Amino acid sequence: MFPWKKDYSARQKNFSSIPNSHEYIIVHHTGTPKWSLEGNIKVLLGETPSEVSAHALVDWDGSAYKLWRSEQTLWHAGKSNWWQIIGLNYHAIGIEIIGPTDGDFSNEQRGTVKALIGHFMAVYNIPPDNVLRHADLTWKWSAKKVLWDWVSPSRKVDVANSLWKNFKSWDEYRRSIVPKAL
Repeated sequence: MFPWKKDYSARQKNFSSIPNSHEYIIVHHTGTPKWSLEGNIKVLLGETPSEVSAHALVDWDGSAYKLWRSEQTLWHAGKSNWWQIIGLNYHAIGIEIIGPTDGDFSNEQRGTVKALIGHFMAVYNIPPDNVLRHADLTWKWSAKKVLWDWVSPSRKVDVANSLWKNFKSWDEYRRSIVPKAL
């Protein structure tokens, strides 16, 4: 069981009831340091006009907030393709980190994000190759630019490189995460 700071799942409004296969994890950041924790939670729960949601939110102090129930598919990947999969929302868990586009994340956030990724990898048997950045679904940073679907060129490119600043690459970072036994 993950040590959530608080469970907001009962308040989630931005979801689909089509089942999620939980084959991938996609890491995002808000790009909005000016927003408070409460503001981010309201947006991701659909309590303010938005069509975005996430499974988990990580605050500056490393606290993790649960934002979904297992039967819900949330809207964090937008229109997206990855290899032969269309619509990553139906196949992925979204982790959102409060933080700026070009700034730095706190050490507490880094620790919690790694723990969350490891938790979800263990619960859903997700391999390291299926831990993606939202940027991997867009052309600008994708290592697999030939796979980019040309659907989302204007979306924000995330997660910021500072998340894995102690590693040589995203690949080295995600392979360093060892799921904990449940």
